[in-house]
Amino acid sequence: MMNRNAHEGTKGEQIVALEIKNNSKAARAIVQALTGEIPDGNLQAKAEIVGHLGGKTDVLIETSSGHKFKVSVKSYRGTGFNQVTRLSIDAFAKQFSLPGRITTLLKELTLKKAGSPNRRHPWISKNHASRIIAGFKPKALAIIQFSLLGHDCPELLVLHNWNRREIRIYNMTEVLEQLKQLIDIKVTPQGVLKLNEYFSIQKKGGNGKYIGYPKNDLRHGGNNIQVKMKTEKISALATPISTLIY
Repeated sequence: MMNRNAHEGTKGEQIVALEIKNNSKAARAIVQALTGEIPDGNLQAKAEIVGHLGGKTDVLIETSSGHKFKVSVKSYRGTGFNQVTRLSIDAFAKQFSLPGRITTLLKELTLKKAGSPNRRHPWISKNHASRIIAGFKPKALAIIQFSLLGHDCPELLVLHNWNRREIRIYNMTEVLEQLKQLIDIKVTPQGVLKLNEYFSIQKKGGNGKYIGYPKNDLRHGGNNIQVKMKTEKISALATPISTLIY
């Protein structure tokens, strides 16, 4: 599944790069939206796939006017539920400076779920929900920002809907400004931590058959922390710079 998802992701990035390269109107709209400049009608754009280099940038746009823009591409089907961050508990705790007591509790809850014969066993149980919420509340915005920006900070977010063959291009700053106002952290009855209606955090799950660790070992891939995004919902947060149908 992971290999198939990676292949589809690369294919989506190729489509996005090609469509932007072939659409000078979209390129002009991007330059105007991000710089305030009004480019001439002869503007050309090159779009290179760079997702293999790591980070959040999947496509790099370079225009004949000398501008470069980094693009994060999220391809999805249906309403979409994309993974945007995956880290071990220790790496996650370090990245967001989680309190030690919260990190310890996360490990305990993760191992308890991993060892339960009941697949519906909640990751965050009701009696621990208030502690987890209190620990994560000051970090919620940073988690969302890192999930979209990483360390390389792409300026554009592209939502690519396979079913509709539609590419919507957004100013990343505008999307993040809206998300900043919408933090509403809670724990669902299923034990998932929701940062708002758009982003949630859960135990990764999966059998991790390619990783030689038992299920009750925190090094097992299924015991990672995963941040997921409701992709189609995100599209309503801002007006696209440009929408392409291919």
